[in-house]
Parts: sequence; structure tokens; C-alpha cells
Amino acid sequence: MSSRTFLGAFAGVMVTLGAFSSGASGAASPRRLACPFKPLNASVSVSCVTVEVSERHSRPNGPRVRLGIARLHDTGRPAAAESPPIVVLNGGPGSATLAPLGPLVSVSPALADHDVILVDMRGTGVSRPRLGCADERPLFLRLQASVLPPAREALEWIRVTRRCVGYLRRRGIDLGAYNTNETAQDLRAVRRALAIPRWNVLAASYGTIVAQELVRVDSAGIRALALDSVVAPDSADLKSVTERSGEVERLVRACARDGACTAISPDPVGALRAVIARYNRSPAAVTVGGREFRVTGDDLWTWVYADVRDTARQAQVPAAIERLAAGDRQVVETLARIYVSDPRKLPFNATEDAGLSRTTICHDFGRFADRPAALRYMTRFPERARQLYRSFLTPLFCADWPTGRAPRSFNQLISTRIPTLTLGGGFDPSTPPAWARRVRAGMPNSFDVRFTGYGHGVTLTICGQVVINSFFNDPSRRPDDACIPPSSPYPWSPTPGM
Repeated sequence: MSSRTFLGAFAGVMVTLGAFSSGASGAASPRRLACPFKPLNASVSVSCVTVEVSERHSRPNGPRVRLGIARLHDTGRPAAAESPPIVVLNGGPGSATLAPLGPLVSVSPALADHDVILVDMRGTGVSRPRLGCADERPLFLRLQASVLPPAREALEWIRVTRRCVGYLRRRGIDLGAYNTNETAQDLRAVRRALAIPRWNVLAASYGTIVAQELVRVDSAGIRALALDSVVAPDSADLKSVTERSGEVERLVRACARDGACTAISPDPVGALRAVIARYNRSPAAVTVGGREFRVTGDDLWTWVYADVRDTARQAQVPAAIERLAAGDRQVVETLARIYVSDPRKLPFNATEDAGLSRTTICHDFGRFADRPAALRYMTRFPERARQLYRSFLTPLFCADWPTGRAPRSFNQLISTRIPTLTLGGGFDPSTPPAWARRVRAGMPNSFDVRFTGYGHGVTLTICGQVVINSFFNDPSRRPDDACIPPSSPYPWSPTPGM
């Protein structure tokens, strides 16, 4: 089995309700919850509860929200081997944690040493209320079938997001209460409700922003931090879009400097530019699921961006570019099937809890919102435009979201002496490695581990699990990273794998 295939995930603990109760936590006593998943490992037990917290922690007598929590435990682990548990903070914002990650976590090697706690953050998963909006997939499919300039497509999305605001308001949702600071305070309340003195924090992607805010809110409760695919709190302006887009060019230029890769694609930089220009002049008609779509060069750039992000496909990018440059329709059709029909590949603003995504981002990063500048940027860089409005919402949408704004300190880098591990892929267009370097500047007790040949997110890989568990077992030392492939030679694939 490939070292990049994640076999395990953090599994569960059958704990009594007494282990979940605590005193002055700001949270109601836990109540049993039917777990939305079953562990894949028979030796792992799982117990699920809900904990109620204030919708706004500054208003303890106001409305409440209900959080879903799972605790996984390896029943074969000796009692003497108990260590501080690991709490997992998923990406998003807007992504559930319990149902999608629970089965995977149940086979994680981390369970040999630690219990693992999963939390559906407010507004997601089994937590209530949910901040989902109407299904946006029909708009996505309609726009994919057309050939509109990206700025025109963005205006269509803006109209949809305005409807989402109205829908949430009619449900009585306090949009100003769903943000990273409130989520961090939720986690402090959960830790106290579960009677946990200190825990290890494992965060990925957006979850790393939550972890950084948790340092501000509850540093005394954190033993160690592992931050996978780090998001910098100041990374929400148009400059950051350029940084993210630059990861695609950085991969392609690395190929151009590597003889093994130029044997696959002699001029990958020129080939990619030629592909974009050709398909923008003459879009390809592709049928997926009985529907005809128009594929432009800007679409193909967006899909190449997604391939660089995806560890399973990153090494195939130069071969795919070369085949596209040679006019291979099969590659176009395969990419369309992957990125049009696979729900996991939908744009960020078509996720199930899109309302929570926008509410959180607009509160946290709304100070960077500048719709006129964003539309000018999209006109100047059309190949990056879909990344901007599908994956990077702030500049376009936040004028319509009445969430309030985070204090300026939220968007500043933190300083902490908590032992910290930052890790991630060598090429990651979603969270470029440069962001981790910025965040680590204020973390003197930190280590960084880069994974050659990986894209966005390394936690759910066998090697990633080994490195993270090594760190949590002794946060004072650099973790054992011998499982990571050498940085050279890069494992380019001679075929696009299609």
C-alpha cells in the first residue's frame, strides 16, 4: 500500500458521561449523541456527546448553540500509557469533522498513545444550528456550460450569496456570532466540559487559524500544536491570491530545471501558456453526465491548480500539460469529469455549509474586502479569477455579509512558546509554504517539516501520521521524519494517469 494512502484515523473512546462533565466551563453538561460514524478498527471505541455553549460568549444568558463531539480510544492501550488527548481542528471553514474523519481517524497510529477528540465546529456537521444555504451546484453547472468572462461569472455568484444572507436572517441566525474567535472560545468550553487539563492541538488548513486564535484564548490548555498546511492570519488580500497562484508556476518551473521532467515536457512553462491561450480562443465542448460544458483555457488553468493541490495528482501535472499542448482531448475530458462531476472538487462556495464559510471568512478577513479591486484583478488575470471567486471569497462577497469585523489583532501573527510543528506539502497552492514561514517567526520552539511530492494537507497520510505522532510524543525534539521521500529526485510521472 502506498505511503500516501491514509489507512487510519483517530479512533474512539467509550467514556462515561462523568468524564465529559465539568464545573464552570461556560458550557452545559454533555448529553449523549448517536455517533454519525462507526470506527473501522474493532479495538477502538467511540463515544459521542453534545455540549451547549453560548451563541455569543459575551452574552452567557443569550441563545445557545449545540456542538457535536466524538472521543476515540484504543481499548488495548494500557491505562499507564494515557497521555494528553489530541483534538482535531478540520479545514474549511464550513467542513464537518465527525462523519468524514471519524472512520479514518479510527485507524490512526496516534491512538496507540493518545485519545483523539473530534469536534464539529459551530455551524457544521451535527452541530446546531447548521449554516447551510441552498444548493449552489446548479449555478456552478450552468456557468461551466457557458463561456462568460470570469468577472461576469463572479457577479452571478454575488447574487446567489445575497440570497443566502436573506435565507439565514429569516431563520434568525445571528451572523455576527459565527466566526473563529467564538469557535476558539467554544473549544475552551469543550475542554473544560470534558475535564481535560491540557490537550494537544492538531489543525489543518483553516483549522490552523482556529488553533492560532485558541493560543490567544486558551494557551494554558494547550500542550503542543501541530499545524498542517498553515494559513497565515494576514493572508486574505489580493497579494495572497498571487502567492497561491505562484505555487503552480513554481512547480512548473521546478520541472523546467529538472532533466527528468523536461524529458516528459521539454518546455512546461511555454506549454502551459500555450494551452491557456489556445482553449481561451477556442473552448472545447465536453459532455459529462449527459450535459455539455464549455472548457476554456482559464478552466484548464484552474484544474491544473487543483491538480497541484492534490497529492495524488501533483506529479502528473507536467505530463498532463504536455498532452494538453499536443491537443489530447482525452485529458480535457478526464479533467472535466474529475472537476465537474466529483462533489469533493466543487468550488469552495458550493460546499454544504456555505453560509458558515462566508460568515466566518467575512468576519475574520473582511477588512481586506475590496470588490472593485477584485473585479479589476479578475480582468487582468482571468486564469486566476476562478480561484479568486470560488476559493477566495473575501474581496468579492463580504460587502454583503453583516458579520461585523474581527479586531485588527486577529490578522496579526501570534507569538507563543508553546512547542509547535508546522508541516505541509512542498508545493501547495492553497496554503503556500511561505505562509508557514511567516507564522513560525513568532514561535521560537517550533519545527517545520516539508513533504516532497505532496500538495495540500499531509495529516491524512501514513507518513504524516508518523511525523505528527512522533512530535506529540516528545514536543521538545524535532520529530522523526525519515518516512518522507528525499527532496531530489522529485517523483515526476511520465503519464498524466488518466
